[in-house]
Amino acid sequence: MDGSANYFTASHLVPYNILCTTPWSKLVLMMRNPVDRLYAQWAYYVDNFRLEKSFEDWIAIEFDLMIRAGLIERSGTDALVPTQPDNEYAAWKSYLQLIDQDKTFQEPAIGVSLYVIPLQHWIDAYTRVGKNITQSLFVLPTEILDVDYASILDRLLPFMGLPAAHLRLHRVRYQKHSNHVMSDATRIMLERFFRTYNDRLLKVLKEHKLDSPIGHSNWKRIWK
Repeated sequence: MDGSANYFTASHLVPYNILCTTPWSKLVLMMRNPVDRLYAQWAYYVDNFRLEKSFEDWIAIEFDLMIRAGLIERSGTDALVPTQPDNEYAAWKSYLQLIDQDKTFQEPAIGVSLYVIPLQHWIDAYTRVGKNITQSLFVLPTEILDVDYASILDRLLPFMGLPAAHLRLHRVRYQKHSNHVMSDATRIMLERFFRTYNDRLLKVLKEHKLDSPIGHSNWKRIWK
């Protein structure tokens, strides 16, 4: 068993490596509210790696890299919007390369929260070789574990080929960053930015029946 967010975002490489080496692997993808996840990553760097940039300055640098890569652009109202490039896959690879070259980042930050883009790459890789993605990938929002842990576990264990187990249940605990508070204006801007990607995510999950473990209606109320 292994776990790393970088496996998910390196979607131009990792799915193919897994399919070539351990195609029987079972994958569990846990996705947190994209705004909260992004902010927690910045706060973690501040607390543990002495990052001195404000949250707004930090994400502004990555937004510029995403514009250079062709993933997003500024609209007439100066809002950041997807460019919907003809080859989003190439733009994603370019974005990851720019992140690697920029010493500000140890790994993608905003891009990790654009769940639908790498998820589509994973789905494409698995379906291209004839694998049923629902038998290989289990997707759930992290927040659901805080309210329906036992029910999710009842679905997850059979998916992984494991016997039923009587486990002690613990509430999901997020690392607290008491010294850092996101401004309302920044949260609103990010919620608007991620909304298009979240809507796309719901459509992809439904299309490939990856929303089944918790039900599509539950997905629709998450992250509002």
